[in-house]
Amino acid sequence: MRALVMILAAMVLAGCSHAARSDPASAPTSQPATAPASLAGTKWNLLELNGKPARRGENDTVVAWLEFDAKTNRVGGNGSINHFGGTYTLNGHSIEFSDMMSTMMAGPEPLMNQESALMKVLEDAKSWRTRDGKLELLAGDNVLARFEKR
Repeated sequence: MRALVMILAAMVLAGCSHAARSDPASAPTSQPATAPASLAGTKWNLLELNGKPARRGENDTVVAWLEFDAKTNRVGGNGSINHFGGTYTLNGHSIEFSDMMSTMMAGPEPLMNQESALMKVLEDAKSWRTRDGKLELLAGDNVLARFEKR
């Protein structure tokens, strides 16, 4: 009897597994492009934000940075006080950040303002490019933020 139950359970699991693979509704309709090697696998330190030099922390430390994970299409980093994360989609040099979330700690007002501005840039950025080894996020021809490799 026990063997029969085990066989039936295995058959049910095998049937569920097959149904999930053959169901076209469960298949992804499009796969987001992965980050090219020049973008992913590197931590990018914020240099400039909306044309102004990025604020730094105590002892002149970098406080704002981001990093792209090409395997999961996730982006994460530190906005100046809080850690953030979300997803990104690339189509050539077009970029879209989505599902962004962040921790909610308070800090010095200048860094909080920088963090708010950086999160707005991630919302507004439409394209990216690298120039002289620096990553630039753009809206049209306007450079919103510039980062350097860490």
